[in-house]
Amino acid sequence: MAERIVTGILKNRFMVYTSFDTRFGYWWARKFAPPYNLVMQAANDYFRRVVGTK
Repeated sequence: MAERIVTGILKNRFMVYTSFDTRFGYWWARKFAPPYNLVMQAANDYFRRVVGTK
């Protein structure tokens, strides 16, 4: 991971993907913003209930 970060910095990259899932997640969020936001909001609500914070 550190090697990818350093390579991204040396290539002056704005985004440095450290794994496929981060690249895919970023792509999904950009291409399918409304459903992505809905799913993320539901996940946040769920985790707030489980953890018990407000």
